[in-house]
Amino acid sequence: AAAVEYALEGAGATVKDIVLVVVNNHHCRVAPFEEQVPWHVAMGQYPPSTASPFNLLPDVPSYELSHHLAHAWSALAAAPFD
Repeated sequence: AAAVEYALEGAGATVKDIVLVVVNNHHCRVAPFEEQVPWHVAMGQYPPSTASPFNLLPDVPSYELSHHLAHAWSALAAAPFD
């Protein structure tokens, strides 16, 4: 949550300026984890900041991408071909 707030402040932006979040699922799906966050926070398993709107970004559309596909997409921009 603090990292998102810091990045937005540095860019002179707000949460309303975020139009899409791409999440990386390496070993498990992210969406089911996010649904369970309030319970884990209530049980003291995660710090309250885990449930912060700056962490979960509930009003921002998200796209879940496989970990290895994320590596491929990030390499594409630096590839030496059209």
